[in-house]
Amino acid sequence: MRTADRIMERCPPTGSCTIKHIQKEPTKDPVIKRLIVSVKPLTGAVARMQMGHRNIRRSPERPRFTSQMYRQH
Repeated sequence: MRTADRIMERCPPTGSCTIKHIQKEPTKDPVIKRLIVSVKPLTGAVARMQMGHRNIRRSPERPRFTSQMYRQH
């Protein structure tokens, strides 16, 4: 079974699955090896962004900026 097929089987319908949850298997295909190497930094960046977004939502509400243009006189 291909790795992509296993990812699709194990991911919840919400699509919140990460590649690290699948079992790793050795691959001899150089294209797949390069793809995996190039995707790792991207998945790490996405995970860091999601963690940052979660932290922002849990922080207390900040005062919102209001522009002088939109103030009513």
